[in-house]
Amino acid sequence: SGRLSKLNEFLFKCLIRRKSFIGFVAITHALKAHYLERYPELEGRICVAPDGSDPFPLHCEAVTLPSRPGRLQVGYVGQLYSGKGMEVVSRLCQLAPFADFHVVGGLQLDIEKWKAEIKAENITFHGYVPHAQTPGYIAAFDVLLLPNQNKVTWHKAGGDIGQWTSPLKMFEYMSAGKPIISSDLPVLREILQGDVNALLCPPEDIAAWVNALKRLEESSLRERLGEQALSDFTCNYTWKRRAQIIMEH
Repeated sequence: SGRLSKLNEFLFKCLIRRKSFIGFVAITHALKAHYLERYPELEGRICVAPDGSDPFPLHCEAVTLPSRPGRLQVGYVGQLYSGKGMEVVSRLCQLAPFADFHVVGGLQLDIEKWKAEIKAENITFHGYVPHAQTPGYIAAFDVLLLPNQNKVTWHKAGGDIGQWTSPLKMFEYMSAGKPIISSDLPVLREILQGDVNALLCPPEDIAAWVNALKRLEESSLRERLGEQALSDFTCNYTWKRRAQIIMEH
């Protein structure tokens, strides 16, 4: 969350003052700026290397979805805790009856909570799926959602990572060559460009998300955004490319 305890701050200062300290890697420019503001002596010693993904599996077989013919298949893959985006998905599915929504992942308690709150028949919760099996779901979706909120709770510690996050699923989405609708947040704009490799919407403007989905009913737009996302991923965001960036710094 960026809030270091006094002990952690003491240890961090000891670390960066050691002669053997070369530098460290930040996953976003926002995180780099945060540390430079607090520790100006780190100037020139922070390498920004976003997270990444493995290339999408070749010959991936799409799962069969419980869906209705001719409808847009919209997917969200990931956790369901506060700030990850179910706040958007839960409202969006009720305002976009022309699409079927699929949620892959989440703890059972969170799934039951959202099932009780959502009064819509066009959303399916697929529950926990091993990571190795998620490409089959992603391959079956027409559109992928990245609806991060301004504040994102990190479930292991309860802190806010919304300002710094470099979501792994963003790169997994890109690797699949699928169109993405993402929250329009500064940290996500480090990777995503509106109407270039994704559609960007204010995280709380549900009408904008509905309009973006309507735009993506056009297959040519879906193909253009997906192709550019895949191209950007292949050039910049594989784990191999990330290692190269760090080694070259």
